Amino acid sequence: MRSHGLQAAGARGYIPRPSPTSRETVPTYRAYLLDPAGKIRWGEWIEAADQAEAEKLAHAMCDAGTPTVELWRGAERVAELPCDTTERPKRRARR
Repeated sequence: MRSHGLQAAGARGYIPRPSPTSRETVPTYRAYLLDPAGKIRWGEWIEAADQAEAEKLAHAMCDAGTPTVELWRGAERVAELPCDTTERPKRRARR
């Protein structure tokens, strides 16, 4: 099992990123891949221009053992993304 530097206690809490350099201006997000029980399998830093891009990058991390990816910016969970396309709500067709 890979730990990817997650702390055992409070793994879902905020994990501070190393101090940014003065040249860094891209927003930073943390993506947590959850197992079917809702526990973190691993986490990965994501740098993206905005939340929409961060969600796309986080969703691309989905694999067979990951039903959900949580996206965090700092201490705030900003999105919970389902990985299985069969679980996504279908949109109604416009008339």
